[in-house]
Amino acid sequence: GLCSWKILEEIAPHVDQILYDIKCMDHARHRQATGVSNERILENFAELRRRFPDIAIVVRTPIVPGFNDTEQDIRAIADWIDRAGGSCAHELLPYHGFGAPKYRKLGRSYPLEHAKPPSEARMAALRAIVPS
Repeated sequence: GLCSWKILEEIAPHVDQILYDIKCMDHARHRQATGVSNERILENFAELRRRFPDIAIVVRTPIVPGFNDTEQDIRAIADWIDRAGGSCAHELLPYHGFGAPKYRKLGRSYPLEHAKPPSEARMAALRAIVPS
């Protein structure tokens, strides 16, 4: 979703499904964690729903401990998705550290080096919040 609307507008008529990441509703926390604002991501999602209501959009939210792993965070995302036109599914994906080796190969420090994946019980509790 972090692209110009023109790109999405050109692609949308040619697809039947879009996987769309929404990580956090809080603008400042999103910028701090990712380095970019979420405003364009959210605007593009809402515009996709308005202009292309028949395209199946699967929203994916990676659950990162200490960033977006509270009931409040997930409820805020789910409520916003609903107000923006809904999605055909909302998947909560547990954090994993698979990116750490890539950072090391690039000689960079991995900002989530000490993060642990959420437990199955935690994921189940968060999944209970989002509509199935």
